Amino acid sequence: MPKVNRSSKSSDPLNALGIAALAAIPIVAGLVPISFLERMPAVCLLRRMGIPCWGCGMTRAVASAARGDLRRAWKYNKLSPIVVPILAWLWWRQVSLSFRAAETVEESGRGEGARLPDSSRSSALRNDTGV
Repeated sequence: MPKVNRSSKSSDPLNALGIAALAAIPIVAGLVPISFLERMPAVCLLRRMGIPCWGCGMTRAVASAARGDLRRAWKYNKLSPIVVPILAWLWWRQVSLSFRAAETVEESGRGEGARLPDSSRSSALRNDTGV
C-alpha cells in the first residue's frame, strides 16, 4: 500500500475524528434501547410486501449482541451468529487500518523538507559546480 504524503497538521483532526467515530459504533449500538428499536416502523420493502426477509431484525440482533444478550439476538434474527462476528471483524479491521493510516501520515509529516535521492543530489551538485 503506498504511503499517503499529506501534512500531518491538516489530517490529524480528520483522522482523530474518524477513529473516534469508528470507536463509537459499538458503544452506540450497546446504548440504543431495544424498546426504541422495537417501536420503529418496518422499513424493509420485502417485509411490507409480505415476503420473508433474511435481514429483518438484524439491527435489533446486533444491538442485543452488543449488550451481550446473544439469546435475544438469536430471537430477533437467526443469522445473527454469522453476521455479528463478520461485522465485528470488519469493524476491527477498519479501526486497525485507520490507526495504521494515522501512523503513516504522522511518519510522513516528520521530515517536512523535501529530500532528493542520493543520486539526484550528487548530479545536482555536479551541475551547480559545472563539473
